[in-house]
Amino acid sequence: MVKIMIFCMVLGVSSFILEPVATQAETECQPVENVVAVGRCVPAYIARHVLTTAIKYTGGVGSLVFQGFIPSHWIGIGTTMFDEPSQQKVTDEQVSQLLNLSLDDKNFHALYQKLSKQNKLVPFFGLKVPNAKIPGNTNSTVLSP
Repeated sequence: MVKIMIFCMVLGVSSFILEPVATQAETECQPVENVVAVGRCVPAYIARHVLTTAIKYTGGVGSLVFQGFIPSHWIGIGTTMFDEPSQQKVTDEQVSQLLNLSLDDKNFHALYQKLSKQNKLVPFFGLKVPNAKIPGNTNSTVLSP
């Protein structure tokens, strides 16, 4: 009788231990897109550090978030809280331009704003429709490219 109780206890405890391991294997984390968001009041030297950190830990910077969508002193790396129309894809060369040490705060943010400028048209079910995130661009007609 004691042997059966010990066996049941061992079996019960091991099921609690093994169940989370099995669940973890099934639900692997999905990689996030390499997005960086830098607020307009973040000093250039901090923004460059953020870009360098993003490159180091996420494998690169693939897109930038438009500064109008984020608080002025806010920074985000690999964040998924912005949809695709909020982001602008950038090349490695464009990111290198932002890493230029000769850029002061004003010139850094001017370049960042230029690189993260919103597209007037965004994809929507295979069509290009006006980007509703741009003020005054919310009409219901499709703009011609």
